[in-house]
Amino acid sequence: MFESPPPVIFRSPLLLAFFLLVLASPFPCRAQSFTPDSASEKTYTLDTLVITATRSDQTLRDIPANVSVLTSADIRQSAAQTLDELLLQVPGFSLFRRSSSLTAHPTTQGVSLRGIGASGSSRTLVLLDGVPLNDPFGGWVDWSRVPLEQVERIEVLRGGGAQIWGNYALGGVINILTRPVGEKTAGLSVSGGNRGTGSLDLTLGNTLGATGLLFEGGYFRTAGFPVLRESQRGAIDVDAASRNLHLGLKMSHPLPRRGELQLRLGFFDEERDNGTPLTNNATRTGSFAFGAVFHGSEGGKLTLRSFTTLQKFNSFYSSQESDRSAEFPALDQYEVPSREVGATVEWIRPAGRAHTITAGTDFRFSSGETREYYLLSGGQLSRRRMAGGDQALAGVYFQDTYAFHPRAQLTLGARLDYWRSYDGSRRESDRFSGDILRKDEFRTRGSGVFDPQAALLIRVSQRVSLRSSLYRTFRAPTNNELYRPFRVRNDITEADPELRPEHLLGAEAGIDYRSSALTAGLTGYWNRVEDAIFNFTVGEGPGQVPPCGFVPGGGTCRQRRNLGRTRIRGLEAALEYRPLRSWSLGMSYLLSHARVARTPLDVSLEGKRIPQVPEHNLVLSLSRNGPGMTGISLQARFQSRQYEDDFNSLPLAGFGVLDLAVERPLGRGAAMFLRLENLFNRSIETGRTVDGLVSTGTPRMAALGLRAQL
Repeated sequence: MFESPPPVIFRSPLLLAFFLLVLASPFPCRAQSFTPDSASEKTYTLDTLVITATRSDQTLRDIPANVSVLTSADIRQSAAQTLDELLLQVPGFSLFRRSSSLTAHPTTQGVSLRGIGASGSSRTLVLLDGVPLNDPFGGWVDWSRVPLEQVERIEVLRGGGAQIWGNYALGGVINILTRPVGEKTAGLSVSGGNRGTGSLDLTLGNTLGATGLLFEGGYFRTAGFPVLRESQRGAIDVDAASRNLHLGLKMSHPLPRRGELQLRLGFFDEERDNGTPLTNNATRTGSFAFGAVFHGSEGGKLTLRSFTTLQKFNSFYSSQESDRSAEFPALDQYEVPSREVGATVEWIRPAGRAHTITAGTDFRFSSGETREYYLLSGGQLSRRRMAGGDQALAGVYFQDTYAFHPRAQLTLGARLDYWRSYDGSRRESDRFSGDILRKDEFRTRGSGVFDPQAALLIRVSQRVSLRSSLYRTFRAPTNNELYRPFRVRNDITEADPELRPEHLLGAEAGIDYRSSALTAGLTGYWNRVEDAIFNFTVGEGPGQVPPCGFVPGGGTCRQRRNLGRTRIRGLEAALEYRPLRSWSLGMSYLLSHARVARTPLDVSLEGKRIPQVPEHNLVLSLSRNGPGMTGISLQARFQSRQYEDDFNSLPLAGFGVLDLAVERPLGRGAAMFLRLENLFNRSIETGRTVDGLVSTGTPRMAALGLRAQL
């Protein structure tokens, strides 16, 4: 389904570079006013919206990169129940697997943009009010930590412009902005639905003198659904379920000279059942963020921010009989600790009439250690393994946005990073006697990284603008990739302490059109990733397969490896048409031609598709919304075939689903809402093993609820 080669222009970086030069060529022009079209309040709002994901607080129309913004209206009109499901309407957004965070294992919830990812670690930096949300140990994202009821706006920055954020921002940045601290407020949202699904969210805000306080809390649960194809289920297969509790407190206090002090405390507790009686996982996270913002008299701004995240994680894995009649303990990861500490200092200031300077420095330290029992013997897991290490990253960056013409601006930026992984070790012993069976101390590794960026924006007219950019980004391997092995059913994946960082070289060009009735954008991009980290297939069971040890029948041994070079090129298209004030038609499309370009590991991989990356993504939407009227939103998503493995031998079929959301105002800030996800209950293949077991995604989910703002 949807199999096709990429357009000719994206088969060669030289052709794309020529295209960039054409866009950047001089052209005759005359001065014009660029006041937003007042005929449409929505258009005016989007044009003047300040985008913080670029780190330089630019308006949407002034950003020389591809940015999608999901507003509070978009969130209310969505049938999604989780943040990751909401983001599926953004071109290029994908998790490592197609599974929703409703039931997916946390380690599979790494996010990538434009098909760059090839494993569970994120290739995208996710921020919550400017603070990293990526897991400190593995880089994935606990999407359940941020309920949709708390979200005010989401900014998705793809490609160029993300370079200034450094590590994790290999393919882009997702910035999640929650409700600001303000005046007295109270909000309640409650919902219930099929499959034992329900949620309760509460918001309370007030001021104590000059200090603003905002409390947010909630609980979510679902009895879930089976995650294995119906014809293949056996006696051990049960519904995958999840439940979580989240609490948060935000504080804002004014400081002299237009300053503001900010504080955020968070607590998250989650438990998941993973589809069989023995398999489950749990996460407990505490977070603290402190910041201060100072505004200068000439438009400058100084931001200071620090944050801390402490987490414990548990997960139990099993091996299963081929007929699904029985399962046996395989791996018990208990009280896996991880922590992260970070700080940022950032300065933004206009310089003369044409320049805006952004400069800063940031630092992140993370530490984690997997603790687990493994190797079943005499009915018990007989061995103990402890593996982990520390990692530190520090960087400085500088960016100059130069408006050299009333209708053109040039952005030049550079970032210098240093990463260091140290104190890495792996120790294995007999659980009962304490005898040491293996003791490895891994060498300290680190290096400096220089990443430049150049971007050009030209406003051809009041409605049309052209943009192009060249950039380089990097991602250091996580502690999880370096030290922690894991298991999914009978498939085993080993760590690799010698992994090197990934480096991405990218180029893109695009055109945007904005009017009162139509907003459209088209972007072509070319990315090359050096030393891409893959889950490389080493061998299959049954039997001993180094470095995994014994692999059961139907199982696979994989190891994280630097594969070599991958090449991702394609097109992004987005369109929103508003024929009437209350109606909107939308379309977004992504073509991602993601291939292995070169690898010393196995030349037969060259030309293969990158695992878990579909070639085509298409989203169509129809919505009706306006003051006092019943809001209706229909959204259809189509995704082409992708592959589970690096050799492209395990295909996952393409699919299409339809979602429906309805919201009925009740007056005085209250509304009832109905969400119907996967309306026609289509089967979505999310995983496939070498012995043919097929995992499936979210079936039809319905929720009816009440939302009230007091």
